[in-house]
Amino acid sequence: MRIFLVSALLIAGLSSCGAQATVPSSRGVSAAIFSRPARGASLKNSRLFVSDAGSGNIYLYAVPSLKLITILQGFTSPQGECADTKGDVWVADNRAAEIYQLSYSGRTMSQISDTTGYPVGCAWDSTTGNLAVTNFLGTKSQGGGVSVYRRARGAPNTYTNPSQFYYDFAGYDDSGNLFFDGSNAQGNFVLSELPSKTATPITLKVSGATIYSAGMVQWDPTSKYLDIGDQDCNRTATSCLYQLDVSGKSATVVNTIALQTYEGTPVCDLVQGVISGGWLFGSDNDYCGYAPSATNGWAYPAGGSPTHYLTKNASQPIGAALAVKPAGEASLPRVRPNFSVKKLDLLYVSQSNGSVAVYTYWQKTLVRTLTGFSNPQGECVDKNNNVYITDAGNGDIVEYAHDGKVALRTIDDTPYSPYACAIDFTTGNLAVANESGSTGNGNIAIYAKATGSAMILSDSAISGFQSCVYDDQGNLLASSNGKSYRQTYFAWLPAGGTKLVNISIPGTRSSSYWEGVEGLQWDGRYFVLDVYYGLARIAIQNGEAYYIGGTYFQDEDYISGPGWIYDVNRKNQGTQFVGLYFERSDSKYDGVVYANYPAGNGFEYIKGIGKPNAVAVSLGKLHE
Repeated sequence: MRIFLVSALLIAGLSSCGAQATVPSSRGVSAAIFSRPARGASLKNSRLFVSDAGSGNIYLYAVPSLKLITILQGFTSPQGECADTKGDVWVADNRAAEIYQLSYSGRTMSQISDTTGYPVGCAWDSTTGNLAVTNFLGTKSQGGGVSVYRRARGAPNTYTNPSQFYYDFAGYDDSGNLFFDGSNAQGNFVLSELPSKTATPITLKVSGATIYSAGMVQWDPTSKYLDIGDQDCNRTATSCLYQLDVSGKSATVVNTIALQTYEGTPVCDLVQGVISGGWLFGSDNDYCGYAPSATNGWAYPAGGSPTHYLTKNASQPIGAALAVKPAGEASLPRVRPNFSVKKLDLLYVSQSNGSVAVYTYWQKTLVRTLTGFSNPQGECVDKNNNVYITDAGNGDIVEYAHDGKVALRTIDDTPYSPYACAIDFTTGNLAVANESGSTGNGNIAIYAKATGSAMILSDSAISGFQSCVYDDQGNLLASSNGKSYRQTYFAWLPAGGTKLVNISIPGTRSSSYWEGVEGLQWDGRYFVLDVYYGLARIAIQNGEAYYIGGTYFQDEDYISGPGWIYDVNRKNQGTQFVGLYFERSDSKYDGVVYANYPAGNGFEYIKGIGKPNAVAVSLGKLHE
């Protein structure tokens, strides 16, 4: 299934957009468009909604400061957004084929099931109260269209332009004319208009610049220009914004707004932004690697570098809309999930004090503390999002249901000391890395379907195992105890195999080897080694290992593993790393750190967790 997210994010690169000359508007507005109101004048009691297709979350920010207010969960692939005149925001959830109505405070007011296609954007007609929804494609992969819901309810009227196949974003002007962009079947840009009170869309001939990849569509009531985003500006795979003067069936580009990141590099991929009061708010998805992903506030129409920006939170930001607080609307607390804890993603942190702390993953609030362990170490999660905790002190593995208060069962691993575990999603097998035992060296214990007696696999070259992980094919990579930063050794168990094989993993240089590897992870594409100050990505094919690249953390304190890579879809590469954090100056601030992955920036913390050992993420029911 081809959806907008794929088409939008595959085209990002490096360059800046060249400015076009400003010309008079045939609608009676000249270059005076630059005489705009003071920035922020219309932002009082407004807040910015940003949809994140990567995590399925929607982030609410104060404007223009971009201070996080709250995080909304419960969405599958939220993309384009639009705001109505009542203070509500409408969100197109692509894969769920739903359009949600959210109040200014983030409450779900209603939803519309889209039976005609895969929704990616929407627009609100202030003259009629109608809601237009763009479907990138139809339900059977035929061409998409625009569905208009009269007063935002009931069955829609669907409109298509014979010259257009893919439909991306839409916007109404202040006379009720609907504009929408996309492309034909060959991928060439198309801009269409559905004039007010008509049923036949027309194609607008764009002149003055070539638009390559459809982006945001918004009418600017101050300038009377139509703003169109291009996600492939000048064929340089960067994003810019064009101002168009529309007259009849012609749309003339009168100005190009070049956008930069806060580091002064070109904006990689602004999919949808929102214009208000001399501001342009939107998010740059760091697909190109010029600067970390960020939500920005730029001067409009000046562009350039942002005045405000925030590099945290969203992993694949798409949509943006501004909601204005209606009279009598109550505000939400700063962190209040709009679903029960059982539906939320949870972070499990094993601690040296013999307990496991459970936090809501995105809100970072403590849910409960699990006790009764002697020395909880590693953690792993199965397909049902049950969490397994290895207790090296008691020699067992304890299983908890997602958000469970009491253990489901305990697996006896004595006489060994289990330090880590991994679940094979292809078979349901549980692998346990045992550091040592009363009988001598450690081993890898394989429990078929996580039950019964274990198959014990040892390696004469490895005296104790500290970590293990499965890839998506059922191959297992295990490593030796890397304490004291001595050389780390690795063992390989091919899918279906019954014997460990020693494997050499090359370092960043041909003569180097790995020291102090504390954990292993699978990021959806590569094996990942937790090393001092960073992560190393490794590909293994036919028993041969290859160094792919690394993520290195620039932080004044110590970030280490065993960590976890947040990934809601194991077929894709994960988007966030969660690791252990140790502050050099004051141990009471030890905790866990969140960082964008694979970029390695955008740090967020949960501090005050005494001597954490390992982390794991159990996905909530919202992702099922």
